[in-house]
Amino acid sequence: MIVIAHRGHSAAFPENTALAFEEAIAAGADAIETDVRLAREGTPVCWHDADLARVTGDPHEIARLDPATLKAIGLPRGQSLLTLEEVLRIARGRARVLLDVKIGTGAALEAIAGALAATGMQAAAIYGARTLEHLREAARRLRETALLAMPSHADDAERFLREDALAIRYWEDDVTQARVARAAALGREVWVTAGRRREGEPPGHATAERIARLAGMGVAAVLVNDPAAARAAAVGAAAPRAARRP
Repeated sequence: MIVIAHRGHSAAFPENTALAFEEAIAAGADAIETDVRLAREGTPVCWHDADLARVTGDPHEIARLDPATLKAIGLPRGQSLLTLEEVLRIARGRARVLLDVKIGTGAALEAIAGALAATGMQAAAIYGARTLEHLREAARRLRETALLAMPSHADDAERFLREDALAIRYWEDDVTQARVARAAALGREVWVTAGRRREGEPPGHATAERIARLAGMGVAAVLVNDPAAARAAAVGAAAPRAARRP
């Protein structure tokens, strides 16, 4: 099972920061996941929310501030907001990068394509799109980059499964053995964002038992906040299966 660090090692370090990404890679994550938005001048930056309020208390929207202003805003533990190019350079040669693209526009796609080209990370990135239109546009534009279908609702999965994507992302609440089998029948992997949202858990929260369960179902990748714990659980789940082989 591929372990993807959700916003970096966000269980212990400030999300979407250089520290979180470095610690995720050191912990053995196969890939780091980051959110992508556009700053005022069209520069792709890595931030989850539309504004800064939750993390910094500043209510300003990302799209209304230029990159220099955003980088000057202090984040916890001495960190600063990163551009996409900066994140790609951290990961280059060390881990893949999953992009959860929050802005499904042509301008965003072109800006992200430019950052991938500038860092030579086209083949090491996975582009996550949340609408069919965005996914199709990304397939036309990014010929070297794998795509992840990220439907907002599990009931929409069938339409996304028929698109040209490496995998489909389900929330942990929604993944079932039948859905994994259906994706496999269409040549698609299933990736899961851990965390039981219906129980109020944050995205990326996982336990060893649940990681093992997902691995046993055939889930190919899991997005988690603690990549070290997930790696240990995934290895532990694989060992009994290997022992059973003739």
